[in-house]
Amino acid sequence: MEYSIANLVEFNNPPYLINYINVLQEKGYHQGVFHTDDDSIVFVASDTLSHYILMMYQVEDRQKKFKEELDAAIKVHSKNSQLINNVLSSRKKIYFDCKIKKITKKAKCEDKFKQYLKGLKEQHLIGHDDYSFAFFD
Repeated sequence: MEYSIANLVEFNNPPYLINYINVLQEKGYHQGVFHTDDDSIVFVASDTLSHYILMMYQVEDRQKKFKEELDAAIKVHSKNSQLINNVLSSRKKIYFDCKIKKITKKAKCEDKFKQYLKGLKEQHLIGHDDYSFAFFD
């Protein structure tokens, strides 16, 4: 998995509207390469949805690779910390691939996607944002 945010704690740092790790260029984004294969899915998502996707990816494997990063994000005591705690306290096993399939399926219909995001917000799993999302497969 490749992403432009190095870790979940960075979602607390400005700029808040576009959490992109490199300096934004006046001309817009005109550079970069995504390394893909036939099984790849490329997401372009706003802050809160990006946070959700990265958070679910890391929570699925929290005991192995991402324990320290998740603990560091929780220690900040921010809105992002609360979102992580909400997922961790649910006691449900996270299956990241299932989450991605659900997001991409719902994204194909605007009404279903809005309802899905509303449900995530009601469960306190995503914050407030514009919920922009695009994917290419």
